[in-house]
Amino acid sequence: GIKAMTSKFPTNFEVVHFPAQPGQPSGSFLGTSGFYVFKNPDQNRVKLAMKLSRFLTLGENQRDLVHYTQFPTRKSAGNIYADDRHMTAAWQIFQEGQSVFADSRWPQIDEEVTSAIQQSLLGKFDPLTAMRESGTRVNRVLAVESGSISEDVSKSSHFASVIAILSILAMIFALLSRQAHLIMIVPAVSLTGLFLFYPLADALLLAFRDYRIGEVGGYTLDNFIRAWNDPRFIIACKNTMIYSLLVVPANVFTALIVASLIHGLHGRTKSFFRAAYYLPGVASVVVLTMVWRWLFNTEVGLFNATIRWFGMQPVGWLTDPAIAFFSVIISGILKSPGGSMLIYLASMSNIPNSLYEAADLEGAGPFKKWWYITVPLLGGTTTFLMITGVIAALQVFAQVLMLTDGGPGSSTQVVVLRVYTSAFRDFDFGLSSAMALILFMAIMVITVIQRRFSRREVEYLA
Repeated sequence: GIKAMTSKFPTNFEVVHFPAQPGQPSGSFLGTSGFYVFKNPDQNRVKLAMKLSRFLTLGENQRDLVHYTQFPTRKSAGNIYADDRHMTAAWQIFQEGQSVFADSRWPQIDEEVTSAIQQSLLGKFDPLTAMRESGTRVNRVLAVESGSISEDVSKSSHFASVIAILSILAMIFALLSRQAHLIMIVPAVSLTGLFLFYPLADALLLAFRDYRIGEVGGYTLDNFIRAWNDPRFIIACKNTMIYSLLVVPANVFTALIVASLIHGLHGRTKSFFRAAYYLPGVASVVVLTMVWRWLFNTEVGLFNATIRWFGMQPVGWLTDPAIAFFSVIISGILKSPGGSMLIYLASMSNIPNSLYEAADLEGAGPFKKWWYITVPLLGGTTTFLMITGVIAALQVFAQVLMLTDGGPGSSTQVVVLRVYTSAFRDFDFGLSSAMALILFMAIMVITVIQRRFSRREVEYLA
């Protein structure tokens, strides 16, 4: 970022450390990455790995990191950015850094500043406007007073103890009353209460609390106000709705077409195509998303390779803010229709053949039989797939995280990703729970509306 702002995008800026409360350290948080030498019975490989480690950490080799805008891990390398004022300031802050957050609000401040820099580099706002708006939001974050640490840390262990005691009492009662079947369900009910209902209830309470890492305040509605005033959350809501409106109907329609074509086949041919369309959907979302990521790659991706072959300029499928979200939508539309296809095939097998025979006697062609018999009688199945599809689309997360991580800027931000970043990057669990509760209520309302407008019974009359 610093190199880009000094060379490609000349900007007047300074590098400073994170703000801190009086008397607290003002360094910055340090995150590290590196190589690992795993335990290996082959000592020759271990020796080679250690030799490579020593080579990489030599002072003269560490100085080559200047070409990669990285800092050396050995102080003997010295200040390799002595000729760069901004990188020298960053190097000084780096030396004073720490591996834990001195203030729980640092991640939020970092996110605001990073977002402003991205908006500037992408040309959406001029740097002065972007940083001024970012500064306003940072001051709002800093204005939130730290709460006192409550006794919530031990609450979960107390709850687990209560569940264990109640489970033992329930089993004793079942034995005394000779209700053996109750003993069978006690473990399942206990585990469900401990790992499902308790976290749900706790998240509901967190939505109404000022709850950040190491800091717990009182009950408040401020989390919901902050959520609706968060521009990234608003963008996430809009993107999630657009994704659902485009992807779900396309997926259901594709599954219907594929199922209709396969239903007319017989024997091994039908089994082959049914397996061919279903098996790709068994792969995890992460694996499929990695495939799409390589297809969209700007330098070596298949799509840009094809475009170059026709003599056109490559497209930034995941790096252009105007295109990135549509690339995510394309990856959602073109995924395997396997599960929905099987449900449609099962429903089609319940349609009486006599209806098609009667249509043949009336001179109806294949399309009319499909349009006037198959499609209407699959109305209940279509409703089910639309409802489950919308619920899944509103919770889209993994593919966005793997493809773009919500960027560039906030162009591909979605609700669940915003919930995730608020909780596990900003450590603002109260705000994250409030956003999750808003999403939960939206899913409930949309599901009820879908059910009400599609409530009709389908009868198969021969």
